[in-house]
Amino acid sequence: MRVSIDEKDDGYLAYLAIDRQINRIDVYLDDVRINRAITADDEQGFIVQCKLDSNGFVQCDDKGDVVLETLYGKVDIVLTPIEST
Repeated sequence: MRVSIDEKDDGYLAYLAIDRQINRIDVYLDDVRINRAITADDEQGFIVQCKLDSNGFVQCDDKGDVVLETLYGKVDIVLTPIEST
């Protein structure tokens, strides 16, 4: 499966199809939960996320655009039910 919050990505339609009122999308790379994933593909084994600087802030380029990085490994996309209160 491929999911993405990027409207230009092939995984965007899959993202829209997930009912986020009842499911949370959790992304793991090599069994570590990723909080900044923009795109995740468990078949091709990669995620795209915002790159952080040494202080833990999202990096931007000279134009002010967010710098992205692609990481490879074992990707798991887990739909976790949200418990109603």
